[in-house]
Amino acid sequence: MSSDLSLYKIEDHVQALLNTLEMVDDPGQKAEITEDIRRALEAEVRKVDGVAAYLSQCAASQAACKAEIERIRGISDVWAGREKRVRSYVQGVMEQFDLPKLEGATASFSLRAVPSSVVIVDESAIPEIFKRTTVVVDIDKKGVAAAIKAGQDVPGADLSMGGKTLVRK
Repeated sequence: MSSDLSLYKIEDHVQALLNTLEMVDDPGQKAEITEDIRRALEAEVRKVDGVAAYLSQCAASQAACKAEIERIRGISDVWAGREKRVRSYVQGVMEQFDLPKLEGATASFSLRAVPSSVVIVDESAIPEIFKRTTVVVDIDKKGVAAAIKAGQDVPGADLSMGGKTLVRK
């Protein structure tokens, strides 16, 4: 049996052979079909191993991508730190020499006042008129699931059976 068949086609072929085997009485034909089943099952084993190897490759590639993202994030952080230090240096020079503007051939720097911002030093001392109350509703899904499993009706909630997931060993 060809190894380029999909797992679906291999399984379909095995089922067809098994169905045919049940209908055949001739010992020679039974032997031939049994041999075809053996070859198909060998192809299935190779296909399953190939799919498992591909899944391993996918997982390894994901891990490599995540590691590369972290490596590049580290490089980005280095550049961000350099930018911050140079900006601080230029601002310090301008403030020290009271320079409102620095002119270059292709760029210029100027200092701008930062708008004032509120700093809360004691939240409890702030008058109520300035406080906002927000309500956050959080559903206890584990509690709802336990109640439904125990036979209790929970309006507005159903228990999803979750389906199936592929487990690789």
